[in-house]
Amino acid sequence: MTQFDIGALAQAFDQNLPPEALNLVLERVSRMIYPNAGLRLIWLSVDDVREQDINAQSMSKAMFDQLVDNIKNTGAPESLPLLVKVDGGIEIISGHHRTRAIRAAGQKMFLALMYESLDRARIHSKQLAHNSINGTSDPEIVQRIWERITDVQARFEAFIDPRMFDSLKPISFKPVDVDMQATAKTVLIVFLPTQLQDFDAALDAIMPKSDVDKVYLANRETYEGWRAALLKTRTHLEIVNAPTALAEMARLVIEYLESQE
Repeated sequence: MTQFDIGALAQAFDQNLPPEALNLVLERVSRMIYPNAGLRLIWLSVDDVREQDINAQSMSKAMFDQLVDNIKNTGAPESLPLLVKVDGGIEIISGHHRTRAIRAAGQKMFLALMYESLDRARIHSKQLAHNSINGTSDPEIVQRIWERITDVQARFEAFIDPRMFDSLKPISFKPVDVDMQATAKTVLIVFLPTQLQDFDAALDAIMPKSDVDKVYLANRETYEGWRAALLKTRTHLEIVNAPTALAEMARLVIEYLESQE
């Protein structure tokens, strides 16, 4: 990189140029740093990136809060998220928590590395490779991502030893002698028209009131949106059990709301 290019980049940031103009400078610099890698530096909004449907990486709330504080103190993450351009959109390969922390820290724009193009197998392989270097991954989710990679070379690039999956025990369902009345909590969600006189009759037809801990009444018009969200959660996270999917929906909502604070 020449001194001219460094100066041009610094000047572009100092002048608070719009993202389009700033990215022209970054593209010019990127051609010198990554001439044959298909990579470029990009300055973009946190709202312009999409997370992967499945991500094996996990981070405790304490670690996430510390990451947010670090970004507030430095003004940016200390390592760049890795992105990829896919079908006109931009997806995260590595840096899901960093991107969430950028948003939680109140930052609107951030600097990232982006591949101009990768097939889906390469995206998954790089996702696993980066996760294996940093942080802690859920082995069961790693296996689910690994099974999506059908390209042999991409599997080599993932740096995953498939023998690690041998220790994962398959899920088995066995009868358990448990008093469900004593240990379970029943919550009933009833989607009804607004006419209150229909409520008691509908509730009695579904379940006696004495068997329900709490009853939530919602307008019938909200049902389709709720059902679509449940189906999407089950499909994207490959969850068969509906109550588990509902619990995961609740976790995702809490995680999202905490990231907005």
